Amino acid sequence: MSYYIDATMSQYFEGYGRSLGRRIRAEALAREQEAYETARFVVCMSRWCADDVVASYGISPDKVRVILPGANIEEACVPAPTAWDGSLAPLRLGFIGIDWERKGGPELLDAATRLQKMGHSVEVVVIGPDASELAPHPALRPMGFIGKGRELPRFVELVRSFHFGCLLSHAEALGISTLECLRLGVPVIATAVGGIVDTVPKGAGLLIPAERTSERLAEELAAVLETPERYVRMRAAAAEVAAHQSWDRAAREFLALLEPDGPTAARRPVRGRSDAPSRADSPTRSASASVRDPQAPWSAPGPP
Repeated sequence: MSYYIDATMSQYFEGYGRSLGRRIRAEALAREQEAYETARFVVCMSRWCADDVVASYGISPDKVRVILPGANIEEACVPAPTAWDGSLAPLRLGFIGIDWERKGGPELLDAATRLQKMGHSVEVVVIGPDASELAPHPALRPMGFIGKGRELPRFVELVRSFHFGCLLSHAEALGISTLECLRLGVPVIATAVGGIVDTVPKGAGLLIPAERTSERLAEELAAVLETPERYVRMRAAAAEVAAHQSWDRAAREFLALLEPDGPTAARRPVRGRSDAPSRADSPTRSASASVRDPQAPWSAPGPP
């Protein structure tokens, strides 16, 4: 048996504020460790998760792998890339998710307010929360919950209308919404939290620090608005990596791992970059969203 996880229970307990009694928590972690020890592979969705499997649970790196998941969008419904129309007014910032607070909705609106005070036209398009749960704001465009099972074309159309998909989470194991935006050719902006770092390809988005989120986001967006050619490059980069954000690609990597002598053996994915942003890098430097060859044992990036 192998496992495919976005985070360890230890990371959930620490990052998501899950409150459990000491005895129950210890028992849960012990059972989780036992499961990992007996597994053939522990496949993680991000390097952040893989690091914890090795460091906190003592699992041999030989059985730990990283495979980025795909966007939860049926491939048949993904349209061919289209040219950007060249307009950034109004600037459309997209939010996808149910947990408005944890995923940084208030910070996104605060950044919109800052941009409006600078004289920029901004819209914050929100997919997920009910409109009645959101405080009024002149930039807010609440769309409510959109079930992809029945309303996928509407979801795709809305996401493709974003200039940026935004995920400003305080805690996040991965962040499928960034993959959904990128799969549709939309650049993303996200906080460098948890596994999000692995979902933001270099050039196709921005990673910003979790501190001073709204202030830093407003500064970055204002800079983009002042130099539209920068956005053109980001849009082109998003289109270039769009196909990588699919479950078809993830499935091929799983087959290459679990059936190394099978029909996919000759089509194993190229080893991805394993370098993580260092402390010396710009806070907005984006890490590569490609993942290392699933055949290769896990090794954490070297010290910054």
